[in-house]
Amino acid sequence: MALNESVKPIAVLFNPSSGRGRSSRIQNRIESLLKSHGIDYRFFVSQSEDHLKQLAAQTVYGYSSIVAVGGDTTFDIIAREILGSSSYTTMGMIGTGSANDIVRAIGVNSIETACRVIKEATTREMDVASLQIKDSSTPIHFLGTLSAGLGVTVNRYVDDFFKRHPRLVRANPAAQSFAGLSGILNSFSQRKIPLTAKIEFQTEGERDTTRKEIQFSLLVVLNTPYYANGLVLSPSAGLFDQCLDLCIIQTSSIFPTLRTAFNVLRGNSSKDPRISCFRSSAFRISTDVPIDIQVDGEIISSVKEFTVSLFHRKLTIYAPIP
Repeated sequence: MALNESVKPIAVLFNPSSGRGRSSRIQNRIESLLKSHGIDYRFFVSQSEDHLKQLAAQTVYGYSSIVAVGGDTTFDIIAREILGSSSYTTMGMIGTGSANDIVRAIGVNSIETACRVIKEATTREMDVASLQIKDSSTPIHFLGTLSAGLGVTVNRYVDDFFKRHPRLVRANPAAQSFAGLSGILNSFSQRKIPLTAKIEFQTEGERDTTRKEIQFSLLVVLNTPYYANGLVLSPSAGLFDQCLDLCIIQTSSIFPTLRTAFNVLRGNSSKDPRISCFRSSAFRISTDVPIDIQVDGEIISSVKEFTVSLFHRKLTIYAPIP
C-alpha cells in the first residue's frame, strides 16, 4: 500500500465494445468525471482488440500510469503489456464490462469511485495469475479467473443468442438471464458436460502433492473472490492473498446444477456438498481429451494439459486503502 507520485498526464485506454457495446454510450460521462476530479489525461479509443494491444504497447513507456476502461478482457490485455515491459507503470481500471468482477474485487466497482482513487493516487500491489499450456513456450498472464465446462459452454451460447436476437437483448435486460439458463440446459442436453480432469497441487505447509481425478460441470481457478458477475464460489479468494482458489462444481444434470446455482446466489456456496474448493499457489490440470478453457472472457480451444500459477504482488494498481 503506497502513494504513487505519478507523472502527469495519464493515458486512458478506452474499449467502446466492452459490455456488449454498452461501454460506448458512457464515454462522455467518463471523461466528464475525469475532468471533474482534475485528472490530467490523454484519451485513446481502441477500434479493435488488436488496436487495443497496439495502444497499450505504445503508451506503456510514454506514461507512468495507464487507466484501462472496459471489461476483464480489456484489463488483461493492458496488464500483459505492462507486465511484459521493463517500465514501472501503474495501472488503473474503470469497469464498463458485462461482469466487472475484477474492479469489484479491487473495490472500484463504480466509475465515480475509480476516478476518485486515481485522483488520490493510492496504490496496491496485486497478485497476477499465469497460465502455462503444455508445449507452449509463452505463458498467459491474467487477473481474474480461468474456467472450463459451463463457464465456456454457457458463454458461447449466450454470445450466439445475442447475435441472433439483438433487439430482444436491448429491449429486455432479463434476456441475458434467460439466455444463460437456456445455455445450461443446452450444455447438458447436448452432453457437452460433465467433463473429467486430473488435478495436482500442493497446499501451504504440505510437502506431499495432492492428486485428484474429478468429474465436473464447472471448474474455476480464481484469483478474485468473484465470478460471473459477482457470484462468490470461494469466500476466501482474493487479489492480495498470495493464493489461488480452485472451485469445482460436481453435477451431472440440470436440476442439481440449478440448486447449486441457487445456493451460490444466496451466499451459501460453502455449505453446498456439490462444490469443492482447494487453495494453492499452483494447480496442474490435465484431461484425457482436449477441452476448451476461458481466461477472463477469452476462450482457448483444445487444451489437454495446463498449469495455473501465481505471481505475488506483481502488478501495481490504483486501489483504495482497505
